[in-house]
Amino acid sequence: MIAISCSKENQQENQKELEINITKTEWYTSISDRGFGEVYLNIEGNTNAELVTIDTYGDGLAGCYVVKLDKNKNFSEKIMILFHPNPDTLPKKYQTYVNAYEKSESPDVIDCRTGTGNKIRKLIESGYVTFKQRD
Repeated sequence: MIAISCSKENQQENQKELEINITKTEWYTSISDRGFGEVYLNIEGNTNAELVTIDTYGDGLAGCYVVKLDKNKNFSEKIMILFHPNPDTLPKKYQTYVNAYEKSESPDVIDCRTGTGNKIRKLIESGYVTFKQRD
């Protein structure tokens, strides 16, 4: 019979608590040449995760954007979160989730990569923004 044990210290080294720190969020809108209302997010921060994604939407179609992390796991991205085919001038709030994964084991060719291990999600919400009509 073989007995295997591990100390509490070793367990803590192998199980890091995921963190994601968002230091800047800026929401803005635009109207494309085709008349679509587009909602954008400028976001900056850092993490200790291996993979970070941000949920995106296109008139009800869910997707995700894989955030590029530098060697220190900082990020700075400008991405389109969603679009509407018929923008209006009513002020609205928008939201999305930032997802952080402990490990990144999905192939790069998949649009919405996911990770394994621990995962955390942070909800980010805009203030009221409107689509500005072109002059």
